[in-house]
This record gives sequence, C-alpha cells and structure tokens, in this order.
Amino acid sequence: MSRLSDAALKQTADIITELLKQGYGLDNGNPIVPPLAKALNLSRSAAQARIETVKRRADVDWSLEQDEALPDAEIPTGEVTRLQREIASWRQKFYQSQQQLSEAQHSRSLIQKLQEQRPHNKEWEWRGKGDGSHPGIPVLFISDMQYGEYISAKELDGLNEYNPQIAEERYHRLIDKACHIAFDCMPNPDYPGIILLRGGDLISGDIHQELSETQSQTSMEQIWALADIESTGIAKLGKEFKKVEIISVPGNHGRTTIKPRAKKYYATNLETTLAYMLEREFKQEKYWWWTPESGDAYFNVYGHNILLTHGDRIGSRGGTGFVGVAATILRGMKKTRDQYASMSKPLDTILCGHFHEYMELPYGFCNGTMAGFNEYAMSLRIAPRPPMQLLLFIHPKHGITYRIPIHLDDDPVANASSWAPSQNQKRS
Repeated sequence: MSRLSDAALKQTADIITELLKQGYGLDNGNPIVPPLAKALNLSRSAAQARIETVKRRADVDWSLEQDEALPDAEIPTGEVTRLQREIASWRQKFYQSQQQLSEAQHSRSLIQKLQEQRPHNKEWEWRGKGDGSHPGIPVLFISDMQYGEYISAKELDGLNEYNPQIAEERYHRLIDKACHIAFDCMPNPDYPGIILLRGGDLISGDIHQELSETQSQTSMEQIWALADIESTGIAKLGKEFKKVEIISVPGNHGRTTIKPRAKKYYATNLETTLAYMLEREFKQEKYWWWTPESGDAYFNVYGHNILLTHGDRIGSRGGTGFVGVAATILRGMKKTRDQYASMSKPLDTILCGHFHEYMELPYGFCNGTMAGFNEYAMSLRIAPRPPMQLLLFIHPKHGITYRIPIHLDDDPVANASSWAPSQNQKRS
C-alpha cells in the first residue's frame, strides 16, 4: 500500500475536523465514516483506514466529538432539541472568543510596533515652579466621547441626540470654546502651553451587544474616523499655544476582550493604538506625548501631583441610589489615593471620567460626557445632565484656580431649562 501524501493527509484531517464540528463522531450515534467516505469518494473500509492513518500522523482535535447520545427513549425529543441548540450556542461563543483573541493579539503587536518608533521628547518647564505671571496652565480634560454611539432623540423624548456627526461637531466646539476661554476671558493670557488629557472611552467600541447593534461602524472604523477628527483639534491647539502636552489613558469601551482584564490592560485596548497613531502624526518639537503602560498617568504640574485615570479601575462600583454616583466616586478616589500614598506617590488631585457626571469632590474631579444623556441613563432613572467637558487652570502659586465645565449643546443658554442643574457647575 502506498504511503498517504502530506496533501491528502491534510485534506482528510480538515474534512474530519469539519465533520466533528457538525456532530459526527467515532463512537456516538452519528458515525463519521459514511460522510467521510462520501467526501473522499472511498469505500467505508478505506475511509476507516484513512481515519487510523490520520490518528497516527495528523493533529486533529478529537475533543470536538460529541459524547455518545443516549437512546431516544431515555431523553424526550424536546430535550434533545434544547441540548442541540445549547451545544450550538456554546460552539458559536467559542469561535467568537477565538476571533476576539486573534484581534487582541493583532492590536497588541501593532502597539508594540508603534512603541518602537515613538519619539522621545524632554519634559517641559511647567514641571518646575514657574513665576506665576499668567493665570496658570490650561488643562483640557476630554473623556467619554464614545464616538460611534447612536443616541435616539425619540427614545429620550427629544432631550438629547447623538451620532458621529454630532460627536464631531461637539468635539470642535469644545476645542474652540477652550481656546476662546483661555485667550479672550482670562487676564494676561501668556501661557507656556496647554495640557490635553485624553481620559478614555473616546470610542463607543463593541463591548456591549446593544452598541454593536445600533452603531453603523466597527471599533476599528471608529478609530480611523476619530484619528482624523482629533488630528484637526490637536493641530488647532498647536497653532494657538506655544506647546501642547498630550497625556492619554485608555477606557473600558476600547478594550478588545469580552470581560475586563488586569493584565495587558493597556496593550489590549484600541484607544492605545489611537493614541500612538496620533503621536506619530505630531512629531514636532512643540508636542510632547505620554501614554503610560500602567493605564494611569501620575504627573506633576507646578508642584501639584495629579493622577489621570479613566475611572473603571478606581475600586468602586454602583451608585444609582438617591446619592447618585458621588459616593461611589468619592470612595474610589479615597482608595486610589491611599494606594498611591503607600507607593510614596502623594496625590493632590485625581481626574477621572467613566461615570458620565461632572462633579468636584474633595479628592478631585469627575468629568462629564460628550455624548450626554442616553438610553441607559434613562433606564436607570438617572437625572439628565448636559454634554460637557472640563477645563482647569493650574497656577504656579495657587494650584487649581479656575474650573470651568464647558457645555457642548448647540445653544446651552436656550436649552438650560431642559437639563437638571448639577452641583458646582458654571456656564462657559
């Protein structure tokens, strides 16, 4: 008998694997030999011999074979159907997990490649004390843009609407308002630069099924579109200010895994890829970039120690009672503050997003959302808040002085009566 060629061996192994996935097996009630013989145009005895050859020479996952079925008399027909559907469902979940793992590995390899090419700029002068002759360094905090999400005005009784076009309009409105406040509303607006904080959840992502069903773009398409939009905004900041420092941390919406994970938190997140894409575009000396691998950014401005973190990892969850999310955020900030103190990293201010509600607390600030009130908040009976982002000024002698939540409605004054007021808010 002639030895089976490698090509014929591989063909047979592939057919066997596919038949196993379809429910055929060696010992169960759905024998694999007849369909294999038909597929290879062999007799049944030859097909059986071919199986024995594959067992010896090829790698086949025989665990795909289903357990031997019990006689129909012992299992009701309806139960058999239910079990078959359940098996099919688990198989589908398995293949989806394999696909997501492959995407995560691709994203990680892309991040590593971009890291190798990153420009390394020196830190700037506001790490020192400064002379205090200007209002302070402007710090623009952007988070929870969730570009790609669709929010239906009809489902919210007309209170808010959101889509990629509105997201782009609000982003440019934010950049324009930040520049207007810094140069037209402040005394002696001679700044050494501006700090842009990118606090995560800038894309909607695919972590929730209802998001995937309602948005028209995949996560990668959201990344590509947002890269163009942010490039325009960063270029405008570079035109208006002497220098621009950009610090980025990822959020939970950009992750490429089904469940949150502790290891490779930053390397399995598409927002890290987006940060490096933008970094490669702005390599001029006036731009300084930092995307820390820890997913948290601990930095100092004029002696003021700040931690930028998205908020999904502050160690506290919940918060839909009458107190709202304030207690949850405060508890998480306290835990975060204590952890950093134990690492000899004292914190003056924590900046987080994630909770979609602007507020100032004893340990720091929580940012609002650019998307605004959505169907999820409606379902939890959370009081509506307008779309807003935070602008801070940090002074060399007085620390954080101005804190200005920038409202991003088309006409925030006309729409003011439509929104429930939030504590410590000022209209820009």
